[in-house]
Amino acid sequence: MRKLSRITATICLALTLLPALASPAFAAREVVYRGRTSAPPDNRIHLRVLKKQDGRRFLNEVGIDLTLTCEDATTELWSIGFGWAGRGDPIQEGGQFSVQFEFGGEFFALEGDIDFGQASGTVEWTVARLTQDHLDAQICTTGELTWTADRKGSRPARPTAAGVPEGTGFLKVRVTDGVVEVVKRVEP
Repeated sequence: MRKLSRITATICLALTLLPALASPAFAAREVVYRGRTSAPPDNRIHLRVLKKQDGRRFLNEVGIDLTLTCEDATTELWSIGFGWAGRGDPIQEGGQFSVQFEFGGEFFALEGDIDFGQASGTVEWTVARLTQDHLDAQICTTGELTWTADRKGSRPARPTAAGVPEGTGFLKVRVTDGVVEVVKRVEP
């Protein structure tokens, strides 16, 4: 009888711990998409999407190679890469997203739709530049390009670091197989 109660207690404990032990398998994931634009073959696109445990998705990173053509017929090859700290830019429930940046004399617009196995959309990069003789200004642009990308895999998402307010201590952590362990705590 005593042996049966120990076995029952062990099974109950194992069933209680099972969700906690299994949770890293269902934790957030980073999903990678790679593809090309409608421009010549040098123009590639790379997207990284964070898929949270509750199903919400966020555009976390964009990398793209683009060829701009200027008004004087010169061309420039650009590699653009940017990302968001933390969750990223939200992707709508249907998979649509839109990102626009305007800074200085530059404008970037990326729109798309991300499904399970592939993604597609449009991209445009426009830059104000001096001519080669430096005497006049001109516009260099990709024009509106279409792009497609295929899902290349996923992996467990790495925990992101949050900003530490002034006067606050910090934690030094170690991540092993998706499990975060506090190694050292420093008080302010």
